[in-house]
Amino acid sequence: MNALTIGRFLVGHAPAIREVASARAALWTGIVLVLLTAIARNYDQNYILESPLWLFGPLLFSFFSGSFLYAILIRGFARRRFTQEATGQWLSFMAVFWMTAPIAWLYAIPVERFFEPYQAAQANLTLLGIVSVWRVLLMARVMSVLLEVPFLRALGWVLIAASLEIIIVVFVGAFTSGTFSQRILASMMGMRNAPEERLLTSVLSSVWTGSWVVLALTAIAINVLRFHGTATPLPQPTRSRLPWV
Repeated sequence: MNALTIGRFLVGHAPAIREVASARAALWTGIVLVLLTAIARNYDQNYILESPLWLFGPLLFSFFSGSFLYAILIRGFARRRFTQEATGQWLSFMAVFWMTAPIAWLYAIPVERFFEPYQAAQANLTLLGIVSVWRVLLMARVMSVLLEVPFLRALGWVLIAASLEIIIVVFVGAFTSGTFSQRILASMMGMRNAPEERLLTSVLSSVWTGSWVVLALTAIAINVLRFHGTATPLPQPTRSRLPWV
């Protein structure tokens, strides 16, 4: 596994996906890439020695986010269709999940230097939308390749898991006057102390409604278009070199 392999993985190249999934170094590489993503999000907002939380916060959040997606995708949907017993699936899943981190490097674009505060917030939200759609499609592609299931089936599984995660986060935020979910949204797109809180509230409301719509439509589609095939367990990691470049 090398930098070229990672680049191909990020655009859904099937051999690269299999190579990353079977490389033992992928887990540690993914963790490093998530930490670098924190820098891309926050380098123009926080002093690097101000607090270690901004550096490790995204890794902590992605740990719980990835584990939730694993519970839905692998334990909930795929495991029932495995052709054989499988172990170590969580580590394999988290490796490919964390390897999607470089997509979020788009947040490093310093839009605050180009636009007024409100327009900069809109630009950050646009980048967040691009990153979110890209990661959803990439994870669906990864699951389709590794589990050997149709892409649309894998996409349906990912959409249900992602919608449930968003609904839960916004629901929890409702009990903290919206500050919890707003803080997560602002953190995801690298925006700090923005005066445009009304924009964040509006976006969260739209995302909450949209997630329910996506969840309902996808659940209906999955039940109508039943899948009677089998799924292949995620590959067991093998010894590999860490791509230091």
